[in-house]
Order: sequence, then structure tokens, then C-alpha cells
Amino acid sequence: MGYAFMTMRKMMLTDRVSTLNFQLTLLNQAKMSMSDQAGNYQRMMSMMSNIYNQDQQRSLAQGVLSGNCNGSTTYVSPAYQNDFMNIYDKYSQAYIVEKDIDMQIAQLQTQLKAAEKELESVEQGIEGSIKRDTPKYA
Repeated sequence: MGYAFMTMRKMMLTDRVSTLNFQLTLLNQAKMSMSDQAGNYQRMMSMMSNIYNQDQQRSLAQGVLSGNCNGSTTYVSPAYQNDFMNIYDKYSQAYIVEKDIDMQIAQLQTQLKAAEKELESVEQGIEGSIKRDTPKYA
């Protein structure tokens, strides 16, 4: 009876370990996707900043040359601000989702380690049960 119970438990734990490994794989793929997405948003923000800085330098130089600007006034287009904030919001959301995925991965890894240890224990129990229940002939 002990052998049958332990074999059933081993099958259940093997299934659990497989399921956890599969979920871990899916989460790692989702994390990679979110990392790529966050990286793209970060590059977009960097490009927008560079374009903005170039535009500021160009307008400042034109203003100084024409004598209309003292070099301290700058104008930021509302459309630019809106676009930049939208991209920043998307980047922030992707970053938050990535951190949430990291937390889920850590939880799954903990569960996986526990299931693997229990599986190992059950396998040792099965081996012990086989040794104990095997008839011994003199």
C-alpha cells in the first residue's frame, strides 16, 4: 500500500514540477518581451530628448544672432510634452509589469524548489519501500 501511495504522489509531484517549469518559461518569455518594450520606450525618450535639445540649441542660436533672445527663454511645444509624457507613462507601465513578473518568477522558483525537494524525498521513500518490501531469500 505504501508503494502505491508513494508512486501516485510521485506522479502528482512530477506533474507539478512540469507545470511550474512551463509557467516559469512563460514568465521568462513575458519578462523578455517587457524588457524589450521598456528598452524601446527608453530609446524613444532618448531620441526625443536629443531632438528637443538640438531644437533648443538651434532656436537659441537663431535668437541670439537676431538679437531677439537673451538666451534664457525657451519654448517647449505642448505636443512634444504630451508625446514625451505618453511615452514615459508607457515606459513606467512596462517597468512596473516587468517588476511584477520578477516577483512572480521568484515565487514560482520557490515553489519549484519545494516541489523538487518533495519529489526527491518521495523517490527516496519509494526506493526504501522497494528494499523493505522485497522478499529476502536465504
